Amino acid sequence: MWVFFLIAVLNVVLGFAAGAALGQRWRRMMAARSPVWEAAASAPPVVPPRAAPARSEPHAAAVQHSPPAPTVALPTEAAPLAECRAETRSYQDKLDAAEDRLRDPTHPWDAAAIEECLESLRAATEEFLLERNKNQPRVVELAGSLGPSAPGIVSQIETAVQHQDETIQQAYDAFQRFDGEAEIEPQREQLAQQAGRLIEGSLQFDASLAGLEVELLRSAHPDAKPENHARDEHTGLLTRAAMESAIIDFWRRDPHRVRTLAAALLDVDQTAAVNQSHGHRRTDRALHACGRLLGAKQSADLAVARYNGQAFCLLFFDGDVRSAANTVEELRQGLEMTRFEDGDHEIRLTVSCGITAATPADTLFSLLERLEATLHEAKRYGRNRTFLHEGKHPAPVIPPNFTIKERRITLD
Repeated sequence: MWVFFLIAVLNVVLGFAAGAALGQRWRRMMAARSPVWEAAASAPPVVPPRAAPARSEPHAAAVQHSPPAPTVALPTEAAPLAECRAETRSYQDKLDAAEDRLRDPTHPWDAAAIEECLESLRAATEEFLLERNKNQPRVVELAGSLGPSAPGIVSQIETAVQHQDETIQQAYDAFQRFDGEAEIEPQREQLAQQAGRLIEGSLQFDASLAGLEVELLRSAHPDAKPENHARDEHTGLLTRAAMESAIIDFWRRDPHRVRTLAAALLDVDQTAAVNQSHGHRRTDRALHACGRLLGAKQSADLAVARYNGQAFCLLFFDGDVRSAANTVEELRQGLEMTRFEDGDHEIRLTVSCGITAATPADTLFSLLERLEATLHEAKRYGRNRTFLHEGKHPAPVIPPNFTIKERRITLD
């Protein structure tokens, strides 16, 4: 019995030895075929790196002029409306400059400086009222020619005029109460708030004129698209009137407000200082180039307009406001990395940005008012940043980490 047990153990040992010998022979054969086989066989599996998704370099293209688009114009009999809107825009620019100045705590404020600023506000307001009151009867007459939509538009204009007159009277009362012998700082803040209310009244009046302009254009050119109403001659972007027309038309085609609309306002920072350093003409050319860079983003779902001389508006049709914020922040960072060159001059621009989404209850005025308030927060918190309004208050956007290279653009 012990003999059989020893034979069995011996067979097992010989089997293991034979297996080991065969294994060594197999490894030698494979090593001869591939010198790195043994190392590869003992190493953990290597996962090939996943290729990075193809991504266009943001802002890498040179400035491209937008192709000329067919445009339509107001009928000649609408000249009073065009004059009234031009005067309103000019007045808004003066109000914006005065408000920015009053809100600047670094300015050496004293009673004389405050009085000078208030006098410029009074002069601008009186000049505007003279033109507005001259054109208003003719504008109302134009609105009355629109048939069924006339009463509503006339009512909007009259309501806006009444509201503007009230804000002007309140501002004048505040100006009258200014006391040069009292503490300047709290009075400066109150006067800045009054300048902001003047801007609000002007915006509401201009929005009522925009509604009239949309209806006149639709009546004169029933087959024309809103985005072809007018374009800025320097940038090829939509004018502000065309932008407002596009918003109103978008809502008209979606009366239940099922579709989404996000809007962004990008305002070039401290243009007065840039003007002083480089001159108005060179600064204007840099602003035009800036507008053309933004215009390169235009698509079927994204419209870009020149909101005023130094501000640009982006409309994201059917767009998510968070995605819009990412796009705007990428544009902001790209402009910050751009050097505009003209001979020995190098101009650097930054922009402050405000973004909001339209709500079902919004009017054109309320949407633009909230958009401008959001932009103002970005300015107030230090400029060159983006704020988003999607709740009760504007909040800063945490900058995503975009890989953006510096670029240089030669001005035309």
